[in-house]
Amino acid sequence: MLRLSVCFTAMTLILAACGGGDNDSPGTPGGTTTGGTTGGDTTTGGTTGGDTTTGGTTTGGDTTTGGGTTTGGTTTGGTTTGGTTTGGTTGGGTTTGGATTGGTATPTLGEAIGAGSGASFEAGPSNKETATTAAYGGDGGITIAQGGATVAVLTAGATDDGFTDYASADGKAIGLASEPGGSPLGAGPLDYTAFGVWATATADGGGYDEAGAFFGGVRTAADAVPTTGSADYTGAATAVETGGDAGGLLLGTFEAAADFAAGSVRGDIALKDAAGTWGTIDTGPLAIADAAFSGDGITSSNGHVGTVGGRFFGPAAEEVGGTFCLTGPSSVRGSFGGAQQ
Repeated sequence: MLRLSVCFTAMTLILAACGGGDNDSPGTPGGTTTGGTTGGDTTTGGTTGGDTTTGGTTTGGDTTTGGGTTTGGTTTGGTTTGGTTTGGTTGGGTTTGGATTGGTATPTLGEAIGAGSGASFEAGPSNKETATTAAYGGDGGITIAQGGATVAVLTAGATDDGFTDYASADGKAIGLASEPGGSPLGAGPLDYTAFGVWATATADGGGYDEAGAFFGGVRTAADAVPTTGSADYTGAATAVETGGDAGGLLLGTFEAAADFAAGSVRGDIALKDAAGTWGTIDTGPLAIADAAFSGDGITSSNGHVGTVGGRFFGPAAEEVGGTFCLTGPSSVRGSFGGAQQ
């Protein structure tokens, strides 16, 4: 872990569908059956008329050819042409729209660093308010620059509690950064975010001269940040204190609550120094805009005031990270990171 006695020099960090019958009786002449028979025999006419079943039989009835033919009832109208699976196959049910675009995986910070792209870092101002840029390469090192010129390159050393120590070859500059994919202070893994601090030594090696902080990772797109609901984040924080009656490395916990519907975030930080004491920090309400948040109402229990800025990381704001600047009894430059619970 970072030691308070290390010496340094000034620098900057680069860090979604029945038929009729006959009556033939031999009865009396007066009642001959001839007339009646003839009249009755008109059944012949009636029979013949009835035999007109010929006209109504196979001709009219055989019009089953016209009515019962399979022509009108052919399967042409009911063919599978109209009901083919053409319209419902590749047109509607294809997986083209929902395949590789919506389902593309967002790389973790470690993967992005390994690929040389996809991760973006930024640094807050140092205690001397010098212009800073940030380039953070995980175990590859931290490059500190001022005015666009590289001042020092810090290489990785030991890792403990999810933090990796960094130092320049001459030992005049040091850094401390959360390990990509690690769990800083056991607070839970940060897959998309990293944060840290850097410092240079005073001329006599008795303390820190200049200090700054950085953060970054795989950023959340502005349109991927929720606009409803809320989320709680838990993580860790680190800072370097200079000036006043004290100075040194600070480590502690970070908690934040995001109210996406209201568009704000509020965080609490508890830091400890080498003696195991220091104090707490309240960020105050931070307005969310374009996947980032910031505010100037930050205060500490030791009488500091200052500013804070950060942003969301991961495909859907799963994590947060940021830096803060405090002035007052001393100067404090720090950073934080946390994951949704």
